[in-house]
Amino acid sequence: SLINFSAALTKTSGRVKQKFVSDMFYGILASGSLMLSSIARELHEKNKLINTIDRLSKHLQDDAPKGIDDHYKQVVWPLLGQEPVILVDDTDIVKPYGKAFESLSTVRDGSSLKKPDLKPGYFCTEIVALSKDSQHPFSLFSQIYSSKEKGFESSNTITDRALGQLFQQLPRPSTFVFDRGYDRNSLFQLFADANNPH
Repeated sequence: SLINFSAALTKTSGRVKQKFVSDMFYGILASGSLMLSSIARELHEKNKLINTIDRLSKHLQDDAPKGIDDHYKQVVWPLLGQEPVILVDDTDIVKPYGKAFESLSTVRDGSSLKKPDLKPGYFCTEIVALSKDSQHPFSLFSQIYSSKEKGFESSNTITDRALGQLFQQLPRPSTFVFDRGYDRNSLFQLFADANNPH
C-alpha cells in the first residue's frame, strides 16, 4: 500500500525522486522518527550511513517533486464524499534548543501548561478533512512558516489564500470547523463571497 501510494504521488517525477519519496515514507514509518539518521538506518543501504543521510538531505533542500500536489489531490479527493467536514487550525512547532535555524521565530507553546509560554519555533497552518467512511483525518493544506521570513504578511493571509483555493475545488455543501481564534469579520466575508460570487 505504501509503495502504491508513493508511486501515485510521484508518477511524473522520475525514478530518482520516486525513490527518495518512497524511502522517506518507509523510513519515517519504520523508525517512528523524523530524524534523518533514524530514517537512513531503516533503509539498510549498503553504503555508509552518512552517505544515505547526505542523499536524503540534498533532496529535502529541493522543491517538492513537480506535480506531487495535483497527484495527491487525485488520490485523496474521492475520500471526501459529497458533504465533507473540513477542520482548520493553526498550531506551532517548538524548537526550544534551536538557535541557528533559518528564520526562527517566537511562538506560544500550545503544549505547555504555563500560559503564555513563549519559545523559539515556527507557525503551522493546517486544514484537514474527515474521510467519508472512517472519519479519518487527512491533510488538504499544510504550511510551516515564520513571522521573520521575508515577505511574510500574516497567518490570516495564509489561511485565507488556502481557503480560497479549496473553495474552487470542494464539493458543496461543505462544513468548516474553526475554533474561537478565527472569529473575525474578514473570514465571514470570505465565506459570503465564496457562496455569492460577484
